[in-house]
Amino acid sequence: MHFSPRQSQILSLMADGFSDKEIARKIGISYPTVRTHIDRVFRDYGLRNRTEAVAAWLTLKLNR
Repeated sequence: MHFSPRQSQILSLMADGFSDKEIARKIGISYPTVRTHIDRVFRDYGLRNRTEAVAAWLTLKLNR
């Protein structure tokens, strides 16, 4: 499993409790672009929700 730098940035903010719209404002991209990144993470890694996505990202981060 490998997340792009942008996916990692978004997942980090998700882990901090930010909503998709807040993430978009914080990193200066559109809300639909944030959703595209999140949806791609779900699809590429077979994840079903934000909790699973953040858990996968944290597990990968901790195992490095």
